[in-house]
Amino acid sequence: MAPARAAFERLARSDRVRVAVVNETALLAPRADLVGASDGSWWSHTAFDWRASRALKVSAADGPHCREGVVRIVAAGHEMRFERRGCVGAGGSSAFQVLNLLAQFGAARIGLIGIDAGEPVHWHGEGWPFAPGARLKPWVTRTWRTCFDAAAGVLADRGIEVVNLSPVSALTAYPRRDLTDWIEEHDGRT
Repeated sequence: MAPARAAFERLARSDRVRVAVVNETALLAPRADLVGASDGSWWSHTAFDWRASRALKVSAADGPHCREGVVRIVAAGHEMRFERRGCVGAGGSSAFQVLNLLAQFGAARIGLIGIDAGEPVHWHGEGWPFAPGARLKPWVTRTWRTCFDAAAGVLADRGIEVVNLSPVSALTAYPRRDLTDWIEEHDGRT
């Protein structure tokens, strides 16, 4: 297992931090406080037992999952939105939407893990979110990078500390931190 994933799993087991995950990362953090996935088909195809999860579950995609306990959020535009809770910037990804929602909820410190936004690498593995063996299109990852990096100043202006904990990431606007060090700082365990 990659060191970042092992450290993330340790963080996800902590009782001292809140954890929000997107899509298949829920499999690594079954006790997450928030699970977000705006890929409508994810809810019917994932191996994660989201129906049994106590997490707040959110999605910008309508579908049967919204009648089974998933809260529908509204996602539009590529910038952070704060005018109405639950109305977030789309940003081209579920992760951006969850980041916006965390900011709306009043999070003071956020660690980004797995927001690699590069091609063809993706935190969820080869081919995600497309068919196995497929590659991410450069315009998709470019949109992710642009939206995430543009949000950094907006979040900082609101007093929200956001750090990039991914050892591999194309994001440039967030301070980089070592995941293990950050866990030690916030979790207090060895």
